[in-house]
Amino acid sequence: MNPFINSQHKDPLVVTTCFNQHNSGMSLTVREALSLHVLKDATLVAGHRGLDNPIRWTHIIDYPDVADWVKGGEVLITTGRGIQDDTQAQVKYMTEAVQKKVAAVFITKQEYLPHTTPEMRTIADQHDLPLVELLPTTAFVEVTEAILRRLAVRSLDAERDYLIDALLAGNLPVSAESTARLGELGLDSERPHALMLVQCTGYPVDQQLSEDENRHLMSALNHAPRRAVLIVRPSWVIAIFPLGLREDSSVPFAHSLDRLLAETELARIRIGVGRLARRLSDFPISYREAREALFIASISGDTRPVSHFNDLGVWRLLLRVEDQTELERLAHYYLSALTNHDRDQQTSWLRTLETFLDQNGNLRATARALELHRNTVTYQVENIGKLLGQDLNNPEVRLNLQLALRARRLLHARNTSSK
Repeated sequence: MNPFINSQHKDPLVVTTCFNQHNSGMSLTVREALSLHVLKDATLVAGHRGLDNPIRWTHIIDYPDVADWVKGGEVLITTGRGIQDDTQAQVKYMTEAVQKKVAAVFITKQEYLPHTTPEMRTIADQHDLPLVELLPTTAFVEVTEAILRRLAVRSLDAERDYLIDALLAGNLPVSAESTARLGELGLDSERPHALMLVQCTGYPVDQQLSEDENRHLMSALNHAPRRAVLIVRPSWVIAIFPLGLREDSSVPFAHSLDRLLAETELARIRIGVGRLARRLSDFPISYREAREALFIASISGDTRPVSHFNDLGVWRLLLRVEDQTELERLAHYYLSALTNHDRDQQTSWLRTLETFLDQNGNLRATARALELHRNTVTYQVENIGKLLGQDLNNPEVRLNLQLALRARRLLHARNTSSK
């Protein structure tokens, strides 16, 4: 048993989360630091263009000899005691802070230095060094603690992001250290895992999500029967579910999740699922399959919340055709006469053909789906067969046409996403 896994956890709604929507590195910007509650009364008086300077550390120093004590990226905090009533000392303090690439300078308005001086503000503005005034009641230790705590969280997130990215890219070495680090995230190397990508319904696969949309997706996943490791990516949320030791497929879990989400009537959610990941080397494969399942669900009109790679049918074969020209030839050979007719005559017979095939050749069902009179559909189908020179009652012909239609849709989706 991996010691980092809490196998006795009883609450299926609790998840381990790892965010990298913004600021995937460990740095914290001055702008973000000033949004901390402990700095709510701080005033930025100069150096506004440097608000996005990254913070690496904090350092309290009152003396003008800054260069001897910093390495760059620090927030310098001072009472001004060592530079009071001494313009040269103030200039030296600010100049050396600039030279050492300090992130920002925080000064408490006290009896030593009631306000930052014009000379200090000029240097700050000239070199984009944020100069911030703090109230006398501001405790340095609280400022330092708040900033360092946030930096620690960012550092942990960066480590998690690196670990997950390496795992999904197939770059994570198979070792005891990797196993232990994954265990800390909640991934048990002794268990199989179901990997899913979760997105909002109706979105292109590569569309970025807002924070509100991410929260919606996370909330929906909290209805899952098992807890998961969740990782936020720009276009989707990755959910990795540890399954039982005897599970030999992720399909049953995916289908149970599909039913559960349908019962809870959670709208605006679409999930792509890859095949079971049993070993570290399986995760990149499962991740690719989940992306493909999500992609096909987005272009096929599948209304189910969950799409598993194993259920993609012939789409799986089309996705593996590396020669795109061959797909183009297939679509052109079977469908060019019909697409040319639609373009020249302003008809929509291609849609009629696709609906007719989807309805297994049932004219009544096709008319109902297209909201057309049955006689109209009968006329169109008969002329489509003549135009294509194909017997639409022949099962082999129907299969070829369905393949060509899917190849055409796949090509269109790929071309659209590449623009």
